[in-house]
Amino acid sequence: MEKLSKYFKEEDFKILKSFGEEVEFKKGKVIIEEKQKKYEFYYILDGEVKVYTEKLGEEIIIAKLSKGDFIGEIAFFLKGLRTANVKAETDVKMIKFTEKTFKNLEEENPETAIKIYKALIENLGEKLSKANLELETYNILYKAATE
Repeated sequence: MEKLSKYFKEEDFKILKSFGEEVEFKKGKVIIEEKQKKYEFYYILDGEVKVYTEKLGEEIIIAKLSKGDFIGEIAFFLKGLRTANVKAETDVKMIKFTEKTFKNLEEENPETAIKIYKALIENLGEKLSKANLELETYNILYKAATE
């Protein structure tokens, strides 16, 4: 997956930091809880997080994300519930955006906001392609098992 650095120069990262809030989480800290209604998203500066859900008492890992990735963007932009849990796998440093801080970025520096949108669209497109491939695979396996 191409990261934000594909779209950003060093100057853009300084702008991001000036609008968002730099936050840190220690290894093991749950950063986002599934089904929570909270409108903020994060850009990972350093460290690794695990995105997961729990079904029937089992943890299902959806992804491991690191420097250059976003978390929390789906619930933020869709104004919905969180779709997964996110836990720090290492100490993590991120930039947090709230509705207010991101709106300020859009108004005061629209070029940077557009770059974020481009990166998010590409990222979501990749996630959708991967999900479609997995559904196709499950469908094939299901048909093979039931015939």
